Amino acid sequence: AQGPLGSFSCLCSPPKVCQDLVILAMFACCSAPTTSTDEIAAPAARQITDDLVVAPGEKVYKGACYCGAVTLECAGDPMMMIVCHCSACKAWGGGFNTGAIWAPDKLKVTGKLLKTPEVARHKTGDKDDTPSGFSKRMVCATCYGKVFNDHSAMGIDVGAGIMTWPDGFKPAVHLRYAKHIFEIPDGVPKFKDAPPENGGSGKMMKDTDPGLTFPKSGKYKGMCYCGAVTMECEGDPALMICCHCSACRAFSGNALPHSTSWTKDKVKVTGPVMNVEAGFRGGYEEVKEGMLSPQMKFPKGVSVRQVCQRCFGTIANDHPSLGMTSFDSALIQYPFSPTFHVNYKDAPFKLKDGKPKFIDYPKDFGGSDKTTPE
Repeated sequence: AQGPLGSFSCLCSPPKVCQDLVILAMFACCSAPTTSTDEIAAPAARQITDDLVVAPGEKVYKGACYCGAVTLECAGDPMMMIVCHCSACKAWGGGFNTGAIWAPDKLKVTGKLLKTPEVARHKTGDKDDTPSGFSKRMVCATCYGKVFNDHSAMGIDVGAGIMTWPDGFKPAVHLRYAKHIFEIPDGVPKFKDAPPENGGSGKMMKDTDPGLTFPKSGKYKGMCYCGAVTMECEGDPALMICCHCSACRAFSGNALPHSTSWTKDKVKVTGPVMNVEAGFRGGYEEVKEGMLSPQMKFPKGVSVRQVCQRCFGTIANDHPSLGMTSFDSALIQYPFSPTFHVNYKDAPFKLKDGKPKFIDYPKDFGGSDKTTPE
């Protein structure tokens, strides 16, 4: 197969093996956006199908963006589920990328999207950026929630956090695990960078091998995907958690959102920040008036989600009533270790890290204080 990173061949069978190698090729480097910020109708985003054809016996996976203006239907199982720890993915969505990859003709998208502009190529320090035109990162034109990354002719990498997973999200591989910010003990193969067939070293890592390290300095900095917005936080955070609620998942596109929170007086954010005015809708099922599972509701003003006006990269979740600002943990150079997990009953990506798993919230946060097995 000929891809943007070169030629790939394999004599293995079944063909799915070869297909997986080609799919992995698109993650051998970090992604880069290419086009203007013009609003487009979703079906016009390359060859994405306007009329989904479902083969006999194929499942249909469904999802929706944070506000519900964009919905997705995907026919058949994904070609691959991956977790990418590259700095570009982490800067754009605020955490590692949990992606599910479908061919364009297996994906139907309704609603309007925005393309992250070429000028917003990431400034996060990776030396392994991809060629111009390789990837297009797409967000909802209404809420700026992350929807998918269009990898040229290679496939559509849909944010797993916006999809409904009846059997859970089960990645086949981790890429660039050397850049992880906290351990993911899921027993899934972990490449230090990428397989050798895809331009990587092929070196493997253990779940517990160290990733990025950030020394404690008293002041901790970060930036958005394009670098136009910078953050500085003073002292240790007030809270570090993994929140599995459908709102956090739908906005970030991440199946396992993780955040670090400081009190507002310890936070300084500079640059073109934009508040998201659109409210959370509750999930694909609610959008289509056939809700299958309970979804969280938030009074207006409890959470004010923010993005960069230039690249649409995630910035923060501001909590005015709590006097706190939460950053997706990959954005700030602070060593992350979650104290506990909340809303774990809704978690599609289970994590056996030994930390308490609350069904909703601890009692001090207004929840039931009930925990559930990992």
